[in-house]
Amino acid sequence: MTVITYLLYGDNRTYQLELAFSVLSALRFLRHQADCTISVISDRDDIGFDLPIDRIGVSAQEIADWTQGGVYPHRAKILALMKAIDHYQAPTVLIDTDTYFLKNPLELFQFISPDASLMHNFECTIGDHRLWQPMFNSLEPEKLEQIYQTTSNDIQISPQLPMFNSGVVGIDISHRSLLDQALALLDRFYEVFPVFNTEQFALGVVLSQATNLSICPHLVKHYWGYERRFIHTQLADYLQNYSINYLDTFLETLPNLEIGYPPKPWRAKLAARCLSLLHGWNQDYRFAYLAYRSALYYAKTNVPYANIWAQIARRSIDLCLEKHPELQATDRSFQAFQTQTQHYFHEFSPTNISRLRWMQPNTQQQWQTLWQLRS
Repeated sequence: MTVITYLLYGDNRTYQLELAFSVLSALRFLRHQADCTISVISDRDDIGFDLPIDRIGVSAQEIADWTQGGVYPHRAKILALMKAIDHYQAPTVLIDTDTYFLKNPLELFQFISPDASLMHNFECTIGDHRLWQPMFNSLEPEKLEQIYQTTSNDIQISPQLPMFNSGVVGIDISHRSLLDQALALLDRFYEVFPVFNTEQFALGVVLSQATNLSICPHLVKHYWGYERRFIHTQLADYLQNYSINYLDTFLETLPNLEIGYPPKPWRAKLAARCLSLLHGWNQDYRFAYLAYRSALYYAKTNVPYANIWAQIARRSIDLCLEKHPELQATDRSFQAFQTQTQHYFHEFSPTNISRLRWMQPNTQQQWQTLWQLRS
């Protein structure tokens, strides 16, 4: 037997949508195969959708313990994988809900054995990660050595180690003790240097040194960032009439579902490129303008997409200001930035934005806060 498992807790509808779609994308390939069990580890009897999968119950107290009272939610992933391994006593893959399968899930288990394990993808060298660089630059060697000693002496840590994404984590039952090592390493590092992806750092460090660690982006799509906003809208539409009584119908139509970023209008791409070259815009400001033009385009055909693009444009401007503090170093420089932005984002300017009937109130409010800064 092989096992694919998910962790879902709380009542967030978005995570329920993600789970349902990821499971359906697996069932598309596994519908008539009995050698793979799909399960969800959850503190809820109702996971939002009636799916033909196992459920492993956990209590609210367990979730609180796993996340250290909600301080670090990703810590729960290692504990959930432990629970699934203990329950099924079989090779197990823990999958994040924000995923879907590109190929048969059984192919994942070709990379799992007593000598081999699996994570989703290589991200970077740890020392090159912008969030981890300060740790290696600031912690004294003696302090790092104390953290290393928490785990097996066979585990070495240095800035040259690879960072792997933990959207997929697959291990053999013989690797159970490696999860204990990863958890101990996580807890010690998070205590002195709390970074949001400490859990995948710990898993990658341990699994890559104790096993032959493979990756699987060709089998599983793990989505995040701006694309995730569009996918959530697409999943809500796709699953709005879901019923297990029509499971086969949903599985048959799934390959035709358009998922991910909608096409960016060619006129918007051309305009963003030309203006960026002309005025020397940085990458974030250029993307903000591309998103702005895309919002105006989709306002005529797809209002939800238009609002997402408008929100992305607003967020990209924030990133521009964060990465280039000189733009707001003085009131004069920030006023010049605002004047420029009101010119190029004319339809979203204070005098025009209230006329946009397609724009949702929360999207409009996000833009209003920009114009009200330092006013």
